[in-house]
Amino acid sequence: MKKTLLALASAGAVFSFFACSGNSGSTTAQISDPTYSETIKVDQFGYLPDEQKIAIVSRAVTGYDAHSDYVFTPGDTYELHHAEEGELAYSGAVTAFNAGATDAASGDKVWYFDFSDYNGTGMFYVYDPVNKIASYPFEIGTGVYRDVLVQAVRTFFYQRIGFTKSAAYAGSRWEDNASHLQDATCLFVDDNTTPLDLSGGWYDAGDFNKYVNFADGALHDLLFAYQENPAAFGDDYNIPESGNGVADLLDEVKYELDWLLRMQRTEGYLLHKVASTSWDATTPPSTDTVPRRYSLASQSATASGAGAFAHAALVFADINATYAAQLQNAARLAWSWLVNNSDYAEFDNGSFVNAPAEDSTAAQKMNRLNAAIYLFALDHNTTLHDYIEAHYQEATMMDETNGGYLMPDGLTEESQNALLFYAALPEANATLAASIQSTYMELLDSPYNDFAPYYQHSSDGYLAPIDVYTWGSNRGKSHAGSALYNPIAYGISESNTTLKNMAAHYLHYLHGRNPMNLVYLSNMGEFGAEASVDQFYHMWFRDGSVWDSTLDSYGPPPGYMVGGPNENYSGNARMAGSTQGITEQPAAKSYRSWNTVDDDVSYEITENSITYQAAYIRLLSKFVPEP
Repeated sequence: MKKTLLALASAGAVFSFFACSGNSGSTTAQISDPTYSETIKVDQFGYLPDEQKIAIVSRAVTGYDAHSDYVFTPGDTYELHHAEEGELAYSGAVTAFNAGATDAASGDKVWYFDFSDYNGTGMFYVYDPVNKIASYPFEIGTGVYRDVLVQAVRTFFYQRIGFTKSAAYAGSRWEDNASHLQDATCLFVDDNTTPLDLSGGWYDAGDFNKYVNFADGALHDLLFAYQENPAAFGDDYNIPESGNGVADLLDEVKYELDWLLRMQRTEGYLLHKVASTSWDATTPPSTDTVPRRYSLASQSATASGAGAFAHAALVFADINATYAAQLQNAARLAWSWLVNNSDYAEFDNGSFVNAPAEDSTAAQKMNRLNAAIYLFALDHNTTLHDYIEAHYQEATMMDETNGGYLMPDGLTEESQNALLFYAALPEANATLAASIQSTYMELLDSPYNDFAPYYQHSSDGYLAPIDVYTWGSNRGKSHAGSALYNPIAYGISESNTTLKNMAAHYLHYLHGRNPMNLVYLSNMGEFGAEASVDQFYHMWFRDGSVWDSTLDSYGPPPGYMVGGPNENYSGNARMAGSTQGITEQPAAKSYRSWNTVDDDVSYEITENSITYQAAYIRLLSKFVPEP
């Protein structure tokens, strides 16, 4: 019988290929002006002193960066050097991934330099004394991710609709007047009549539209991020609400919730979306006067709203009691409407050209269960609890007839979070709560479960495996890291150190320790990244505009998380500086930074999304200690 992952990890077997004999504190070697090489990949922002710290060394075997006339072999010993003086701080052995086999996802041969035993702080680089090459510099310290978190949260300010981006808050490079004021008199799409005030909210992604069914997932992730580590978030991120005594993250959450409240009608249901009926948008956003339309209501949007309102009411209860009560009432109204409209009717996208943003029937059932859980936490209503007990098996995790499974993306991930939240409630059914927690740990730990490849790091050379690199793969990476952290957050694991290290690998992947040697955040050169995204698909920062690319203009604002590698990419673009197409690459290399859309549909790879951003912030916040 196979040993399970956590049992192996506890015994020291899972990470045995990281073992090294180190030499800490020696100052016998000194390097001046080291030669940087993309061969050595690190978290470009840095590492916490007390966490596992690993640099990845790679040689491309397949992909656009493979060269048949060059065979790189690392030295047996690698070194950690102080960046300023060049003095040696630590040295240790380099070990090969999977006995020297090529990593399937990246097409690379991979080696590891583990310098976890070194706990000093400061600026450093990793050095190969045989090949005389170095990594990008990085920091070891307790606050290495604080500025990164600030910029990641600030992207929601740039996504605000109907709000002036004055230079005082946006900076002179990205100032703009309020956009899409036409949302204050938005018309019904079928007959262009009946104006409603549906102003505010965030651009959903690189487009300027607003979808209730995408907003709720982002809101849940941000609310959980705050609940799980409120000390990580400050009130000084330089947005207009800074200094009001409320974490700026929650100020941004409120901006989106205020729009959701406008989308709710007095009967309780929510309108499905607000969007233009063409793609004729202009830049900057304040100049975009394309007509905007709202759709009919939908059951899926109403379930999304009910859950978001209830979850937010719980978080705001001790911050703004009046607002929390408004949210609680909105959640009750939405739930009451759902109870009276129990059949599942599919949303008709009608004359809209943009995404229908509709949930499947199975996903809608899970979203109703989620809403019932958050409402029960508010109201302690026995009828709601009866609903939970009657419907909990509709969550994929608890679906015994199909074996149950975990997923780090979409509504299945939202459902997992809601179930764990329920299991921690004092009023929860103790037997059901224990079943939820044990099922989660069994599925997380089972080598036979579909979810297991996410956590068996020996299956992935870059230590952050996912089974498919699809549209928005970086969201999947973030959710996988948070899923690993869930047992720590809810106190249901005895392997906290192992799980935290494994979750951190996903963060390091997003911060440059990946096959592209790229920080998947935009324009982070001022905040410690040597190689970050210079451009991505967004109607504001489009090709040819002054915000196009950091290489020849202002570029986009800092901190946007892009979609990431997409092995299902449908366009015809080639890799940057290569004759090879993106579709010819190993899955983890199916990425380039660009923003045109004619025949190469860059949005399938580089577009941002509030759902990607929120998932990343939730994971990042786990590694930002109290200031």
